[in-house]
Amino acid sequence: MPRYSPGHVCIFLSGAIFHAVSHWTAKEMGKDDLVTPGRVGSVFFFPHQSLAALEGKPKNWARNTGYGIWERNNTM
Repeated sequence: MPRYSPGHVCIFLSGAIFHAVSHWTAKEMGKDDLVTPGRVGSVFFFPHQSLAALEGKPKNWARNTGYGIWERNNTM
């Protein structure tokens, strides 16, 4: 069984395996710790509705236009 140390990152398709999150209590940060003790979880998804709204837009359109807000404000 693999061993993971503080600071390791695990990325996997969680829907492909059965898993659960057990009870967890944070420990105090020690003077030699390089990373704050804790848990981090990220869920990545991209709904079909979002894809449809962005389809045909140029690269970085959302970032450059505030998701279209700045475009609408400039055309009024």
